[in-house]
Amino acid sequence: MLRLTTDTVSGNDMYEGYAVDLIDALAKMEGFNYTFVVRQDKSSENLLFKVADLAICDFTITSEREEVVDFTVPFMTLGVSILFRKPEDAPPSFFSFADPFGLDTWVCMGCSFLITSLALYLIGRLCADEWTNPFPCIEEPEYLVNQFSLNNSLWFSTGAVLAQGSEIAPIAFSSRTCAAFWWYFCLIMNASYTANLAAFLATQNPIKLFTDLDSLYHNKHGIKYGAKLGGATIRYFAGDTEPDAAEPMKMVNVEGCFYCTIYGTLIAVILVLIEHLLHIIRVGKKTKLPFKEVFIREWHAYIDFNNASKANLMIEEKSQDEDSQKGEEAIEEQQEEQKKSKSKTKSHNSRSRSSSISRARLRQKRKSAMMRGKSTSPMPYGFMIPGSEESFKS
Repeated sequence: MLRLTTDTVSGNDMYEGYAVDLIDALAKMEGFNYTFVVRQDKSSENLLFKVADLAICDFTITSEREEVVDFTVPFMTLGVSILFRKPEDAPPSFFSFADPFGLDTWVCMGCSFLITSLALYLIGRLCADEWTNPFPCIEEPEYLVNQFSLNNSLWFSTGAVLAQGSEIAPIAFSSRTCAAFWWYFCLIMNASYTANLAAFLATQNPIKLFTDLDSLYHNKHGIKYGAKLGGATIRYFAGDTEPDAAEPMKMVNVEGCFYCTIYGTLIAVILVLIEHLLHIIRVGKKTKLPFKEVFIREWHAYIDFNNASKANLMIEEKSQDEDSQKGEEAIEEQQEEQKKSKSKTKSHNSRSRSSSISRARLRQKRKSAMMRGKSTSPMPYGFMIPGSEESFKS
């Protein structure tokens, strides 16, 4: 800067300041002479056209200037500062609790919630281990029930998101795999939300007249500002800057958690298909039914979404065998009873015929004796008919 003095000075003595002291020290160290030449436009054209050898001033280092000239190590580091009146604090919005996450993050979280719930519902129906006995006292029930209904699946996912858990516990390996990946996703998202929410609560909520230099450059509130034309500051105004305030967490920051959930769900689906095939093979060996028949019957039970229970094929086949055996035994008993009844009717007919024949013969004998007058057998009602007067007297 120009030296303020009452004496008449000229040449290098007209200037003073840190830059002058610095070039004096360099001249003494390196042994060269110099002469100050001041340019009014403060440009570096003399260096480019080799009119000047050095330029010393408080010159802002930018990437555009570094492409054409070389800079020494900066002796001072300063940023662009703006002085303005402190704005008033704005009242919190109704949905201020959603500020830690961006809109895209919330939308992806909702989609992940629905997809995981549906995946648990389908995996629970396809996996044979999730069909349990509703009556623990009965070893072999006639039907089985599934705990992963659509409502229970949504409730299970909700409990994981809110870190409260639920009374529903997965049993099969595939459903546990899907649940484990969902729990990991909820753990990371809860930790990220809590950390970002603390940053939002720690900062004030002023009325945002502008957020960065670019928004100030294009502001709609009529804010006036000034900077040197052609300087680094006015160029910085039009460039992109990084805001100092906390920003909502976008999808880019947590996209790995979503990929982890998607891959975990796919792995669980593959596992449940393998478990389903193994279950069909196991049931076919025990019941001696063909693979196709077991597959069709199980598949019809799985896709019956209105019914939360299905028939137990093993018990059903046993009951059918028992029913067939009982039916055969009943037929044999009926045949034996028919044989016995036939033999009884035959013996009864023979007895009735013999008794009728003996009665007829007895009647004939009595009639012949009465005709002869020699019958002494008792008559009905206790009367005796004598054959003659002598026999009556005796």
